[in-house]
Amino acid sequence: MILTFSKSNFVSRIALGIKKHTIREDKTDRWHRGRIIQFWFGSPRNPKNNPYQFREGICISTQKIEIEYQGLKQNGEVYPAVKIDGKYIDYHTKVILAITDGFDSVAELFKWFDKDFSGKLIHWTDLKY
Repeated sequence: MILTFSKSNFVSRIALGIKKHTIREDKTDRWHRGRIIQFWFGSPRNPKNNPYQFREGICISTQKIEIEYQGLKQNGEVYPAVKIDGKYIDYHTKVILAITDGFDSVAELFKWFDKDFSGKLIHWTDLKY
């Protein structure tokens, strides 16, 4: 199945092994262990933007993720509560989540996911939370 990425730094972070998963909605439960992953920069459905496939992989596992904005403040910033597989994670784990999802910081992750969200972590490595 196709996974598209719109941030060019995600391509290099996947190649370097820094980005170990991606966070996606999965309303129809398509992502599961063993699914072939075709990694694309841009969408192959929109050829005018010169998309390209840069890697193939296998979905090793998935985990449920929920992001809940409750006005929580840490270090002067508002950070949402995050649950993985139904368990809340602490700030340190949020930092790890942000980095291993390809972001520079927790703040950058939550600029991208700026409202309540429910979906899956799609892992192509053995990392689990």
